Amino acid sequence: AAEAETLVHAGDLTSRRVLKDLQSRGNEVLAVKGNCDSLELPTSETFTLSETDVGVYHGTGIQPRGNPDALSKSIAEKLEVDALIHGHTHQRMARMHEGVLLVNPGSCTGVGGGTAEKGTPSMAEMKIEDGAAEVNHLMLNEGELQTRERTFELQ
Repeated sequence: AAEAETLVHAGDLTSRRVLKDLQSRGNEVLAVKGNCDSLELPTSETFTLSETDVGVYHGTGIQPRGNPDALSKSIAEKLEVDALIHGHTHQRMARMHEGVLLVNPGSCTGVGGGTAEKGTPSMAEMKIEDGAAEVNHLMLNEGELQTRERTFELQ
């Protein structure tokens, strides 16, 4: 994996130590407040990546959890973004919905969203160039790094 320009955390950092560790890496860090956070963090963030407006929102309050209609219509529309990085379900996914790229990186620790069941630890890399987004999920499965790369045409 290449060095990231920006580290994005979609909430549930759960401790200041995790945030300080991310900040110590020398990259720009954008983090939003998750339902498990007591840290003073914004509920949403936006940034621009290769002329594409990207939003970050944990997903608290979206019912049912991870609902793509609510994420694309309510949140992405409100933030005026073409791509939305979200969390809350802790289930990795990347898909286009109603013209918005929705990306959930999963959970770096593998913790389940709304459940005590442990999942596969994962994160995502996102690169945008020439109107296309490349999303690469990295998963640690029984000590072995696995990847799943997908490309999406942005509108």
